[in-house]
Amino acid sequence: MKVFLICCYFVFLAAAGRVRRLIGGGDAQPGSWPWLGSLQKQLSGSFIHLCSVSIMNDNWALTAGHCVDNTSFPLSGYKLRFGVKNPTATSPDQQDVGISNIIIHPQWSRRGYGEPNDLALLNFDQTLTFNEGTQPALFNISTSSTTPPESDINDCYLAGWGAEKDVNWTVPDSLQQASTRVIPLADCHKFLSSIQPQQLCAINTDSPNTICHGDSGGSLVCRHDEKYVVVGVLSWSTLHCPVTMPTVCTKLSSFSDWINSNVAG
Repeated sequence: MKVFLICCYFVFLAAAGRVRRLIGGGDAQPGSWPWLGSLQKQLSGSFIHLCSVSIMNDNWALTAGHCVDNTSFPLSGYKLRFGVKNPTATSPDQQDVGISNIIIHPQWSRRGYGEPNDLALLNFDQTLTFNEGTQPALFNISTSSTTPPESDINDCYLAGWGAEKDVNWTVPDSLQQASTRVIPLADCHKFLSSIQPQQLCAINTDSPNTICHGDSGGSLVCRHDEKYVVVGVLSWSTLHCPVTMPTVCTKLSSFSDWINSNVAG
C-alpha cells in the first residue's frame, strides 16, 4: 500500500517538476527532534506516511501547504502521529491525534512560480501531552526579532521521514537528518531562477543531501543562542532529487503575522 501511494504521488509531481524525499541523510538519535510528527493519510482502510509536521503547541502544528491542499479529501482521512522513531510502527510513547481544521496559506498555489507560500496550519482534535519524546519546537516567527536565526547559516539540519534513495520509495525505519547550510538568495538564483524572497535555500556541498516527497513539511533548523530553532518548512527540490541542487524551504519569518494571528485565534 505504501508503494502504491508513493509511486502515484511521484508520477504526479514529476509532471509538475517537483519531487520530495530526503536523500543523503542518516538516522537521527531518538528524541533529538521531538517536535517532528508524521502526517498520515488513509487509503483503503490503512494509514500511510504522507508528510512531516512540526509541533507549535499542544493544539497546532505546521506543515507544507502542498501536503494538505486536496480540499476534497475529508479531515477524518488524516491523522498525526508523534513520539515515534518509525511512523509506520507502533511505540509505547506514541500519540495519535486527528485534525479538526486545516488552514492553508491563502496565497499558496501549485501553479505559483517557484511554489512560494507553501505553508499550512493543522489544528488537533485533542490536546497533545508533552513528554520527553514529544515537545513543541522553537520557531523563528517573532515579529520583534532583530537577529533572525537563519543568520547562523553554518549549523543547520534538515529532518524528515522521506525515502533514502531515489529508486526506493518506502519510508525509512528511523527519522532522517542531514546537515546543511543556508545560502543567500543571490547564490541560490545561480541554481534556481524561480526562488522567491519568502523562501530559504539550503545546500551542503561537503556532504551532499536533498529532500523529496515524504520529507515535505519537515523542519529546517539552525542553531541560534545554543538552541536549534525551526527557520523553515521543507517544501521542494528539483526533479529526481539531485544532491547537487539546493533544498527549498518556506521561510517562517516571512509569515509571522499570518501564523501568529491564526494560532492565537
